[in-house]
Amino acid sequence: MHRLWALCFFLGGFLLVAQSNDEFSTPHAEMPIEEDTPEEDEEEGSEDQESVWSTEEEQLSEAQLRKMHEKIDQNADKKLSMAEVLEFFKGSRMGIANKQSAEDFESSDTNKDGKVSMEEMIEHRFGAPLPDDIELSQTPEQVAEGKIIAEEKDLETKKFKVADLNGDGFLDKTEFSHTAFPDTHDAVLSLVAAVGFKGLDKDKDGGLTFDEFLHHAGETTDGEEPTAEQKEEEKVNFEKLDVDKNGKLSGEEYKVWESEHFHMKEAMTQLFEIADEDGDQHLTASELVAAQPALANSIGQMQLQEWAEHYEL
Repeated sequence: MHRLWALCFFLGGFLLVAQSNDEFSTPHAEMPIEEDTPEEDEEEGSEDQESVWSTEEEQLSEAQLRKMHEKIDQNADKKLSMAEVLEFFKGSRMGIANKQSAEDFESSDTNKDGKVSMEEMIEHRFGAPLPDDIELSQTPEQVAEGKIIAEEKDLETKKFKVADLNGDGFLDKTEFSHTAFPDTHDAVLSLVAAVGFKGLDKDKDGGLTFDEFLHHAGETTDGEEPTAEQKEEEKVNFEKLDVDKNGKLSGEEYKVWESEHFHMKEAMTQLFEIADEDGDQHLTASELVAAQPALANSIGQMQLQEWAEHYEL
């Protein structure tokens, strides 16, 4: 899923910082390659088996699926419509955002005063800044990475200011969650979308062509050219977003792409296509249960697991 989620943005920032720190440090001496002993091979085999068991444990049980179906089924007609699923997503989003960002909030609140300052948030997400009197010789690659990190810091600073609803210079838990899950607050989402749009609009004409929109796909493949399959998938997304069919995405159309609602609808559409056995565009609990094997590793399945965990089903 495009951004299931939002915390991936932070993880990306963490990885960039970590990589930059590694490159600034003195290279380690080359270590000799050691062959695995039989005991180590046996331990690795056990770990692999545990991984398999872990995957099996992550599959939702029939009881969990039936409880979830009942929870989503607001009109109690024993069938789920797409509208009910999307409304359930919308209603649960804020609670999930608060819960998932709680640990990050506690880690960011270094002085434990129950709120997070801008300095605390930036330092937690990007690490402590280097002293002003330290100068480092950087490669062109490191300079480029430093520029990316600076841009990300600037965006996080702007998100902080927008999310600070009462303007006291600090974020409480709910305000903090808006920075991690921009779609939970329209002003933060608008900011993130505007920054993303500006970065993709290479010719600065106020509209994104498909080629400009496709650039974001390259960012998800380490800068490599998107594959033919990726291009086809993105073309489908582009055409869905291009509501006025003028061949370009406006800022508002691109904002839809940055929201979780668009990607959730895509994921649930796929889930319905797989699970709706009788083709009536509704899902019974039995259909949902029967489709479980076919849904394995799908984004829809990931969302169902997130809901089951959040509501402790």
